[in-house]
Amino acid sequence: MKISILTYNNYVGILRDALLLKEIIKNNVEIIFLDKLNYNHKSDIGIWIQNCHFHLLENFKINIFYFNEEWFDYNVEDLKRFNYVICKSKFSYDLIKNRCNAIHLPFISKNCYDEIGRAHV
Repeated sequence: MKISILTYNNYVGILRDALLLKEIIKNNVEIIFLDKLNYNHKSDIGIWIQNCHFHLLENFKINIFYFNEEWFDYNVEDLKRFNYVICKSKFSYDLIKNRCNAIHLPFISKNCYDEIGRAHV
């Protein structure tokens, strides 16, 4: 099974989400940046983080959308075009749960904090 994580490289939040998903899935997964996406690219599963090229949904057997309500600028009815819509918060789930196949999956984050052992005075 081939899995494609599709997003823009914003060098912050959504890129971290993509890297974390790739680390969790481990096998047969690739990150593809939407500005470099070949329109003939096909996979078994397309995981779209925050953005989507709707005309390419047919290139994937299963389409999953990671919903970030604060950056969502599509018609809410378009969410029905995905097999699953993953909501990282209960708030976002409550916004769309009656409009599509929404799943509340509290998203984990990678701890980027380095313990440096400072002496406190």
